[in-house]
Amino acid sequence: MNLQADMFSGEWSPPIGRRRYGKDIERRKKRMREWWAKNKAVQRERRKHRPGDKEKRVVAAKRRRLTNRGWLLSILTKVRQRARRKGIECTVTAKDLVFPEFCPVLGIPIFLTAGRFTDNSPSIDRIDPLRGYVPGNVSIISFRANSIKSYGSAEEHERIAAYMRGRG
Repeated sequence: MNLQADMFSGEWSPPIGRRRYGKDIERRKKRMREWWAKNKAVQRERRKHRPGDKEKRVVAAKRRRLTNRGWLLSILTKVRQRARRKGIECTVTAKDLVFPEFCPVLGIPIFLTAGRFTDNSPSIDRIDPLRGYVPGNVSIISFRANSIKSYGSAEEHERIAAYMRGRG
């Protein structure tokens, strides 16, 4: 049996068990319209969040961000938004990033904390700012190392320079 030829000749129809709407489409549509009209209030209530749900969702989201994978997914969303806003390329994925135990620049341990950034918090660094967020141009370093560009001691700047020479 040539299914493709039968499909285009108008004689073919899918098996009865696979039909989407059954035999009488108009009747089913009418029944659905009546059901929705009768149950509008019920549906409206189902869409509302129950009291206390928002707080539970916020706590759960914070808990998820305290895992390496959760942090990566969260920061990648922010990176994509920033790239779109600045008009730069962003093709990096979670698989392209390695979450190190220690900062490759300063050698300090990297760990996630609830709340504000600390010097040991992870941060995404673009090695060449002109290339954007692309694989090979992005690494995870400590927040301290990434912010030293603005302030820091001469010794820390020398460590960053040595890191940049090794990566460039």
